[in-house]
Amino acid sequence: MPTATPIPEPHTLQCMEVWGGNDAVQSAVSMPGLDAWVYSRPHQGDAAGGDVHYLSSCATGRITRLLIADVSGHGLRVADIAVRLRNLMRQFVNYLDQTRFVESLNREFIGREAGSFATAVLGTYWAPTRYLVTCNAGHPRPIRYHAATGQWSFIRRDDSDAEGRGAMGRDATRRDEEGERAGDPGAARAASDADAPSNLPLGVLDASRYDQLGVRLDENDLVILYTDSLIEAKDAGGRLLGEAGLIELLRDLGPGDPETLAARVVARAESFNQGRPLDDDATMLVMRCNAERTRRGLGESIAAAWYFMGLVIARLLGGTTPIPWPELRLANVGGAIVPWFNRLWRGPQDG
Repeated sequence: MPTATPIPEPHTLQCMEVWGGNDAVQSAVSMPGLDAWVYSRPHQGDAAGGDVHYLSSCATGRITRLLIADVSGHGLRVADIAVRLRNLMRQFVNYLDQTRFVESLNREFIGREAGSFATAVLGTYWAPTRYLVTCNAGHPRPIRYHAATGQWSFIRRDDSDAEGRGAMGRDATRRDEEGERAGDPGAARAASDADAPSNLPLGVLDASRYDQLGVRLDENDLVILYTDSLIEAKDAGGRLLGEAGLIELLRDLGPGDPETLAARVVARAESFNQGRPLDDDATMLVMRCNAERTRRGLGESIAAAWYFMGLVIARLLGGTTPIPWPELRLANVGGAIVPWFNRLWRGPQDG
């Protein structure tokens, strides 16, 4: 069974850094606004597995992106996909809205050989307002611990926001409705998008859409992303632990020390699994909201600018590394200069 071994000093994400992979790891990571602990253990003690985990930080430190994916297959096939996912993380590292990123992830799997797919959960954390937006591609639901109330719950769609749309989504819908009254063909596209299947695993259907679920975090709140081997643990009667069982397990353990929470959860899941190792790769990402909301210092900003220019020059000279262009949104670009603009991005309504 896994043990709560000491974790080395946290790795601090630098500007436009993408950290992670599909290797075995038990590590701490620090970002503006978030502390994180990653636990990933491939099945049967392999050095690498089918679970892929990534974290990234934008040029200004305001955007943190999180990705946990359970990829079909193992070995070199998954290693190749992990590299491609890293490149996509790098390409969209300075994007506040994650919609284009998840669509690109889906196309990446659609364009590969038949049978290539993955379940995934993606998150974007906006440090200035402590806002986390998640979307789910056929993956187990993220779990939140609300420190003020001591309650564990799933991050799920709010019944009052049945389409999973917030301020930006409602504006787009209103524009489409106005366009329909004016004879705009864009209304037909909007209706078609609304009818498309939603939240399917990556690589299943090109037209799949992905709901964006938002939640505002408070200091010391936890958010947990994980792969399905935990909820597929079985007792002697063949009963699955399931999502409800995982919530009960977390309530029993309590938040305790987030540094060791993942290892303690896996140990409890294996105890439920009749003392046997889990039947697949096991990965957990535990995040804690901290008090930091500051931007990067002048020196870091200059270093980010030089790094960005280096990527542009390398690409002009024939390199293949994606250029992390910033998303041209007032909150994203203007907020880097005038902090008040950071408040203009609200994302979807709280879930």
